[in-house]
Amino acid sequence: MKRIRMIYALVISTAFVLAIAWIGALAVRPDGEWFMSLNKPSFMPPGTVFSICWGIIYSLFIYISSRLMALGFYKPYLPLIAAVNVLSAVWVIVFFDFNRILLALGILLITVVLNFRILYLLCKVRPPLCLLYIPVLLWYCFAFIMNYAVFMLN
Repeated sequence: MKRIRMIYALVISTAFVLAIAWIGALAVRPDGEWFMSLNKPSFMPPGTVFSICWGIIYSLFIYISSRLMALGFYKPYLPLIAAVNVLSAVWVIVFFDFNRILLALGILLITVVLNFRILYLLCKVRPPLCLLYIPVLLWYCFAFIMNYAVFMLN
């Protein structure tokens, strides 16, 4: 029963995260005319780094979410993790499709706050998962700083 529960949790987590990643991938246009015309900070990594980092972040989301589900820890973790994922897809659409840098910055600020909350909650009940969540939080903080720099430069 425990094994079936873990497989179920893994399938659900993977399907959700891949759906979010797919939505985001449809909207990303890093070689689009608008994005190419922006002044960018000197510390912005090349596009391949983003692909690698997002692959790692999505893998961590899948693993952490499936572990929480398998352990029966649904609330408040999974709604918060789902919100961060959905807001990530919304950020891509707002930034790349609507070209709204300031609104995108606000969305990232919300995701950073949610990620701090998730980290805090995980540290209280599952320290190993807490440690695995630190790269997620750091990536979102870095994304916020990059978005802020793009806003200031433009």
